[in-house]
Amino acid sequence: MISQIKNIRTVLVAMLLVLAVIVPTFAMTASAASASTSDPQVLQLRYDNVNAHATFTNGYMGDIMSMVPQASDLQTQVNTITSDLQTLDGYVSSNDNDGFNSYVKNTMTPAFQNATAAIKTDRQQFKAWNVTNATRQTLNTDYKNLQSQYQSQINSTNAQLASLLLTDRINEYNTVLQDNNNVIANMSGKGYDVSGMQTVQSYGQAVVSKLQSVQGSDPKTIMNMLKSECLGNGATYSEHYYAEFDQARLQSVSAKLAPMVANSSNSTVKSAFANANTDLNSVTSTLQIVNHQAYTGGQQNQVWGASGLQGASQNLKTVIEGLKSDLSNSKVNQG
Repeated sequence: MISQIKNIRTVLVAMLLVLAVIVPTFAMTASAASASTSDPQVLQLRYDNVNAHATFTNGYMGDIMSMVPQASDLQTQVNTITSDLQTLDGYVSSNDNDGFNSYVKNTMTPAFQNATAAIKTDRQQFKAWNVTNATRQTLNTDYKNLQSQYQSQINSTNAQLASLLLTDRINEYNTVLQDNNNVIANMSGKGYDVSGMQTVQSYGQAVVSKLQSVQGSDPKTIMNMLKSECLGNGATYSEHYYAEFDQARLQSVSAKLAPMVANSSNSTVKSAFANANTDLNSVTSTLQIVNHQAYTGGQQNQVWGASGLQGASQNLKTVIEGLKSDLSNSKVNQG
């Protein structure tokens, strides 16, 4: 009989050790994010678009100065944009996506706006400067040619950019799905109910299939799809897959623990287990309210925070540690 009790205890300890490994530790900002890798090619293509804008703007200002000497003030704008572009290239070289975004917004965009304003001011002086109609016509023709070249470059770059963004997104999502398929296989092999996680996987695969359906399409169609569908949060249809999968995983762990908790007399274990399931039920309620929209207000914290997945994870760990302690104490008492 004692031997049988020891065998049962050994099995339970092994099971609790496995459970401790399976229960994830959450960092909300990492887990809840709509994953987006920083692809150096994407940053380079975005730079190419800004460079095309600079070539167009500086080219037109150069034409004006060559034909209208009084407009030499535009050289300051040309110098500013040229210098700013060199700085922007540094962010590309270091693959600094955040720095790139900030510099475009706070430096490059104002520089282009200032250049446009300076061009407008000088053109308003053309009559006073006795600029001939022939010169004006030549400038108009040059402007149209530069604009055509600019639009051609933008169209080409945007086509590459859209295709690359789509490919990156699909590859990223497929990696996530494969990783979680491995989690499912591992837990299934240990006797867990993985049906909830499998259902979530089907939701994730449906999103990937929609993205794959626009491969080879025009840039506008691709970008509209990228804005419309995502596994995480922020698109018109936000699957919230990451939250759904981790919730299903924790529910599976909870179900595995339930019989052991029922047989335990440890009040801390029972309380933590009840709190874990309250947290998981709260996540279900919040996700139902969100209904595949982007999070608003405190919804993200309600799903991922101390009263959501993070809380449920911690409470389940408390349950596991409590059950392990009970088994250890039982072993000591039975000598």
